[in-house]
Amino acid sequence: ITAKPMNCDGCDLPPLPGQKLKSCSRCKSVWYHNVDCQREHFKAGGHSKAKCRLLAASDAFEKKAGGNVRSSSAPSTQVECRVHNTKGRYIVATSPMNTGCHPLSSSSPDVNGDGLCRPLCPPVLMETERRAQCSYCFQPLDRSHTANSLHNHCSSQCRARDTNCSLEEFAVSSIHDVPSPTVVLCSRILRYCEESPDVAKKFTELCFNVEDLSQEEKEEYLSIMIRCSELLRLMNSKESEAAYDTCRSMIQLDPTLAFQFMSRLIMNGFTISTSEQLPLGVGVYPAASMINHSCRPNAVPTFWFSTPSPPMLQITMCKSVRVGDEITISYCDVSAPRYVRREGLIKNYKFACDCSHCGDFETDGDMIGLKCQASGCIGKAMPLAAGAPAKEGQRKLDKLQLQCNVCGSDEFDTLTTRISDYLLDIERIESALKRGNYFASDISSNQNYGSMLATIYKDTRTVCRSKSWFVAWSADAFVNWCANSLALYDNEQEQLSLCSRALEVISEIKTATEFCMRYPGSTRWHMRRGIEAKLRLFMNPGDTEAIEVLLDVKNTLSLYYPPDDALMCSLKESIQSCCS
Repeated sequence: ITAKPMNCDGCDLPPLPGQKLKSCSRCKSVWYHNVDCQREHFKAGGHSKAKCRLLAASDAFEKKAGGNVRSSSAPSTQVECRVHNTKGRYIVATSPMNTGCHPLSSSSPDVNGDGLCRPLCPPVLMETERRAQCSYCFQPLDRSHTANSLHNHCSSQCRARDTNCSLEEFAVSSIHDVPSPTVVLCSRILRYCEESPDVAKKFTELCFNVEDLSQEEKEEYLSIMIRCSELLRLMNSKESEAAYDTCRSMIQLDPTLAFQFMSRLIMNGFTISTSEQLPLGVGVYPAASMINHSCRPNAVPTFWFSTPSPPMLQITMCKSVRVGDEITISYCDVSAPRYVRREGLIKNYKFACDCSHCGDFETDGDMIGLKCQASGCIGKAMPLAAGAPAKEGQRKLDKLQLQCNVCGSDEFDTLTTRISDYLLDIERIESALKRGNYFASDISSNQNYGSMLATIYKDTRTVCRSKSWFVAWSADAFVNWCANSLALYDNEQEQLSLCSRALEVISEIKTATEFCMRYPGSTRWHMRRGIEAKLRLFMNPGDTEAIEVLLDVKNTLSLYYPPDDALMCSLKESIQSCCS
């Protein structure tokens, strides 16, 4: 609601002595002497019915949300939420907790009795998963049921509970391009905020940062909101009409509200992934959004899937904590060098981490691990001004200012460009490996990709030191290729040859893998141990040491994943087959 003006918005004259200006009964945003002034203002186009309705919708949304007030209520008896002047809300332990504990409990309405966090609204699948996973519970689909653009279900129960299906499919049928997951999630949040004041309050309490948005980001956010408004306009419901009015008011009257809305979503959204780190979709989990980031966290977020329920998020302690310790999770790949971590954190969350791990510049130099190219020098590349915040254009490896710690040479440009190109190649091939796109039929193409990964690994190992993250990552991609390619070959000798190559690489990069990936809560480290043990058992089914490793991996990962998880079932089957 705007402040009461000195003059009438219709005739621009002050009120007569003893008279008070009257506001528009709908939007409360304009003020007049009387009805005649209001009519003249409408006729002149100063205040149209459409603008009045948009202002009213925006005001209603803010009222329903209860304002952007930071809540300090405790989500459970084991932890409490506190508020800091600069970093906002954060969670601290109110009682000691050991590894395996779930700090968030059922005392919060957003967390059930098993410590599983509920989403603000049903999450949304990635585009690549819409015909492979159930749109409600995210469980694998029967491949024959892939009729709709956005919604396909694994059971009649999920279909009955997916109240978004008819609305969104009806709207999408009139749109040329199927909307992105972010657009769909935006529309759902707006509709659920209109339906429930509690949902609106939870969403507006989430942190945001619009001061550090670039012009490009602002344009992208407005584009998403425009597409969201179009999707809402085509839905046929009372809530979608109200949500459409709210969305248009953000875009047309005050884009800052649109930036705040999108910033809340981007900064507090979770990528929903399987236990094998395959991204499936995106969602907002208010209870877990209060937990801050650390590059050496003491808790791990994992997702639980069951029919007929949307994906639930569980927070599990990976370290013991004392009373007063802050609970933290990681927002990025914390096995990577500092510049990679900072790039993701600054881009998505608008802050640069200052945890103890980010302050360990000697370790960061080892993780980058580029060898000095000067003749006879045994030094390594160290980033200059390592303590300074990353600047725009200085976050990529080929833009870092590096200097040898022994001879002082800064001639690393050619090497960093080559490594950067390798990273892009690995990302492109690895994304295909995760979905298994190159293992269907074409063995020749698959072998070409394997040769590319082998070449990248060999060259990276030549120019990098033994602890380098680039060595660990390139080797990891090659080992994954070997493991996924086994099913393509019928010849046992070819299968054994692949296993042998993979195990040879694993042995060569054990130093880099342990240095980068072995830290408390690193599920990736234990998964790599599991892959190595399975390959060893393929070579020698009687390898008792490998069986013991699989048992240890299964017991460790059981802290984070349910027994019916696909990874846990795979580990159990491997152990049983070897022990039978």
